[in-house]
Amino acid sequence: MSMRFHLANQEIIFNQGDGRMVLRPAQLAAFQAWARRYDKALANDRDASAFFTLGQEIFAWLDEQGWLSHALQHGEGALEMEFSVSQNPDELGRAFLHVPWELLAGPAGYLARDSGRPFIPVRRLGDPHTPWQPRHGDMHLVFMAAAPRQVSTLDYEKEESGILEQTSRLPLALTVEESGSLPLLGEVVSQLPAPPEAIHISCHGDIKNHQPFLILEDEAGNRHDVTAGDLAEELGRSSLPPLLFLSACRTAEGREEPASLAMEMVRCGCANVVGWDSSVYDQDASAFAGHFYKALASHATVKRATASARRALLQEHERNPERFRHWHLARLLIGPAGGGAVCLAGQGKRPIPRDAGAREFLDKNQVPVATRAHFVGRRRAIQQIIAAFRTGDRWGAVVHGMGCVGKSSLAARIANRLASHQTVLVFEKYDAVAVFDAILDKWPGRHRADLRDAWREKVQHPRQGAQHLGDALREILATPLDNPLLLIIDDLEQILLPADGQRPATPFQTPFQPVMRAILEAFRDVPTAARILFTSRYRFTLTATNGRELAEGLLDLPLSPLSEQERHKQWGAESRHADVTTLVIRILRASQGNPGLQNLLTRPVLQGRVADANEAVDKVETFLAHGTVPQDTDVGDFFRRMTLESYVKALTPAQKKAFRAVTLFQLPAPRPAVAAVLRAVSDPDPSETCHRLLGLGLFNRYESGHNDQEHLGTEPLARPLFPPPLTPDEEKKLAQAALPPLLAAWREGDGRLPWNPLSLEAFRLAQLAGAGAAMEEAAIEAGFWLFKRKHDARTPLTMVQQTLAVLAAAQLSPSPRLLHLGAQCAARLGEAETRRTLLARGMAMPQEDTVEWAELWGEYAVMLAMAGDPTAAQQWLSRAAQVFQQHGDIHSRAITLGKIADILFQQGQLDEAMRIRREEQLPVYNQLGD
Repeated sequence: MSMRFHLANQEIIFNQGDGRMVLRPAQLAAFQAWARRYDKALANDRDASAFFTLGQEIFAWLDEQGWLSHALQHGEGALEMEFSVSQNPDELGRAFLHVPWELLAGPAGYLARDSGRPFIPVRRLGDPHTPWQPRHGDMHLVFMAAAPRQVSTLDYEKEESGILEQTSRLPLALTVEESGSLPLLGEVVSQLPAPPEAIHISCHGDIKNHQPFLILEDEAGNRHDVTAGDLAEELGRSSLPPLLFLSACRTAEGREEPASLAMEMVRCGCANVVGWDSSVYDQDASAFAGHFYKALASHATVKRATASARRALLQEHERNPERFRHWHLARLLIGPAGGGAVCLAGQGKRPIPRDAGAREFLDKNQVPVATRAHFVGRRRAIQQIIAAFRTGDRWGAVVHGMGCVGKSSLAARIANRLASHQTVLVFEKYDAVAVFDAILDKWPGRHRADLRDAWREKVQHPRQGAQHLGDALREILATPLDNPLLLIIDDLEQILLPADGQRPATPFQTPFQPVMRAILEAFRDVPTAARILFTSRYRFTLTATNGRELAEGLLDLPLSPLSEQERHKQWGAESRHADVTTLVIRILRASQGNPGLQNLLTRPVLQGRVADANEAVDKVETFLAHGTVPQDTDVGDFFRRMTLESYVKALTPAQKKAFRAVTLFQLPAPRPAVAAVLRAVSDPDPSETCHRLLGLGLFNRYESGHNDQEHLGTEPLARPLFPPPLTPDEEKKLAQAALPPLLAAWREGDGRLPWNPLSLEAFRLAQLAGAGAAMEEAAIEAGFWLFKRKHDARTPLTMVQQTLAVLAAAQLSPSPRLLHLGAQCAARLGEAETRRTLLARGMAMPQEDTVEWAELWGEYAVMLAMAGDPTAAQQWLSRAAQVFQQHGDIHSRAITLGKIADILFQQGQLDEAMRIRREEQLPVYNQLGD
């Protein structure tokens, strides 16, 4: 049963024009009130009853004449309700569209949950025309995620893997654009042999100053905000896809805006746009996308696919209320040609590649790699390699790092992303014949015999085989092919000499030098789209026949351990729905960001062998504490495969001393701070030491941890190899050397340290150094971060008290911000006497008319009001408001005026309290969007 509700001229015409509902004058306010209640319910989404009550009210309004109840009782088939407005809806039209129709609930419950009677709510702009006609029997989806620097990372891997899992047996081809950049996405789409049926963009979204936008990346990985106009211009260079899924928060939200991002894209010409009508949980977005594309690839219409995915999430939510609380947030907006299928049974099909480019690795049983569904992180590494390959800046790359850190998995991912290339994998056998045969096996069949006849016997020559391999490669690379060559040489350390700390890079063993030289020179000399990728534990060196270093033409990419967030992502990918228990937290910590070790430790947990898992973690924790490698266990086998003793043998005594000194840092540190620590242990050339330890994989390089500066850190699993731990005297000396350059690197544009873990690390180092001023600076920023963002009051209060003790010993006065922080923490903890003491100390000090002092006065005034002295409290608040006004801090002034209004309200001065709220507070909050 299909019903259409079209809003025009203050009337709703429904049921294909057979009925008419005249809106009451107050209906706009009712629509808007429903939207506000919906927002309030979303803010407290654990109260599911609020959604159900709202759904019942909306149902009752639609069912005023009883026709909806009658349709449910006597109608057959799916219940499709189309809510349509003009292409450019007015305020009433937008309010009508943004009613949460998905919540409709009748006597039997939510309409959306009924599998036998699918409920399909759809929003349309404009009058319906002929639907978009599918051209194929299969579906091509282009997926792009964006994770700009300095923006919280979404679990986009789970969204991609969810789509793959749900459509594994269905005709859906997935092309992934790694850049996160709109121009590069447009370039990829425009170069496809045929336009894709759908584009899926996973990122953050927001609305500022009445302008909705997506938060994508520029080509350097920095934030780039993109509007609907930007999207339409870039993606419309060929033609806009029939389906655009904007998997970002607030993309379908537009209750008080001129139009939502999804609405704008429909008006720009997209037939179907899916978005989210608020902020959405990662797991909900991922699950919805998987079910949605499963239905689409099975030839469902976009309307039915949306309803099917919503129903799947709702049914799971009803089984487990902790999951998929945002089952109702997805919105489908369609244009005149929207609503139909994007692929159609009976139409011609394109070949659907499965694990294109990565199959060689998945078949490589000797060294397991992460599947596409289990691969997480490494976004910047992938971007760097693909960008270098795409632009031609580098004709090859070498990925190096500690064993089991995921080098082969990364290479497999690169192969998968470069689906237009023909992947050739070389491992275990690296002689000229093995390399030639690996390429020959993947050469187009019609040319394979000619290539074999022309070159194989020559390549087998015992003395000149390497030279002939180089000549053959030049011919191969110069041959125009639909799929250029991607040659991956994996586990290269097998043919390198033992690592040596005297050399910044490791040479090849003598027998393999001619072969590798021939390969590298061929790729260097023939400028084509072909590329070469090496994985190795160590950086290598090899001179060309002209004496120049061949590795200079390669992108050098050291692979660092996974971040804490990436470790949790890996656990989520492996476990699907398993909870993060205390044991899992221990595993994530013990693995130290090594994905191979984490996989080893989590495997028994997933198999239900908890005792075995605990025993394995115990052994790893013992190794981390004492450097003792366990015997006769899987954990022992893992560490033996890592050949950790080779790292110890590779270093000179001075380099061992340098490595041990840099263990001072618990987070990656800016290179100038690392250099200062090395100079403190009498290292004559810190730059050379860093270069060598990076080449051996004992130092890790981290993407600009802050302010675009290179950061370095010791390899966590190597730390136990260089005992003993630093003594307190050594820590003090090294921390004193590290602090000045570290603080200079980490301070932001306003001169303050950031509200993040960097400030916590700065506090720890300042405490080791006994530097009171630096302790105070770091305690304030780290403390406010913990207090306001992490809701931790105990830790920052302890930091404040420790800092006050050091300042007192140095006869230094504390700042008002430090005392303000301590007082706030004490108040939250219910430690009234501590709060009173801190505030009294501040009020007894010389004061100035600054924002920092005004904040302290505000805290003092609140304490006075609670103590029964509202008059004095109001006086201090008025003084604080004046100072905020003088310094242009209108937000703090508005908050302070609100506190004055609270006091007036309690004194019975209701008119003045409401005047302050209405005339002085609310305009500021509206202006700031607060």
